[in-house]
Amino acid sequence: MARNKYGAKSNMYDGIRFSSIVERDFYKYLSSTFGKENIKVHPRYLIIPGEKVGNIKHRARFYTADFECMN
Repeated sequence: MARNKYGAKSNMYDGIRFSSIVERDFYKYLSSTFGKENIKVHPRYLIIPGEKVGNIKHRARFYTADFECMN
């Protein structure tokens, strides 16, 4: 598997690809605390919608979090 510029190894767990072993271990902790059905992994949020101003197109901007826990 590919390594990122910080030397973290990506890996798979429960069919989900994680960027690092620490992220995977944190997912294990959250799933044991909140339950797997209450965790979203890598949710994507729209920050700035795309628009066209004159002849210039501006792409939409998104933020991808590691986890979202719902209670």
